Amino acid sequence: MIPTKLITPPPKPEYKHKKGQKDIIVGLFSDPIGTMGMSVEEEYDLTESDFKEELANFNLTFIRNITPYELKNRSIDIYVFDFGGLMPGCDGLIISQYRGLIEQIEEHHNMLVVLWGGLADVYYEDVLHEMFGEDRNFPNVIVKTKLWDKTFDKIREWME
Repeated sequence: MIPTKLITPPPKPEYKHKKGQKDIIVGLFSDPIGTMGMSVEEEYDLTESDFKEELANFNLTFIRNITPYELKNRSIDIYVFDFGGLMPGCDGLIISQYRGLIEQIEEHHNMLVVLWGGLADVYYEDVLHEMFGEDRNFPNVIVKTKLWDKTFDKIREWME
């Protein structure tokens, strides 16, 4: 008889930010089209301004134009992802970015991901379902709500 070894499953990852950390690195990524007449740079400026105002108790450092695939080699605390709504025929590019994002969400349990764009939640849910065949809920993902204060309340709750 061959002895069998009991394999213990790995512990479930803890999805929570490091308490008490005040120096926060915020990664930003937006599709190259921009939003509602704004360039990508103007969009980044506005997002940074919102974060600085709403999270004034933290020392925020922003890194712009970080794709999901670049997250593998970065230490990011909050990742703001605004990708979607490109021109017709760009679905393959959008879906590829969301696949990469979901892989990084699984890998980086301490990174908060904020889906910022208007269509972000739709693409995110579609790709999640395609990848896993079921709905998944990652506690380190926030979908921007129409009410800004609620979105930042959720971010503050994660951070504190």
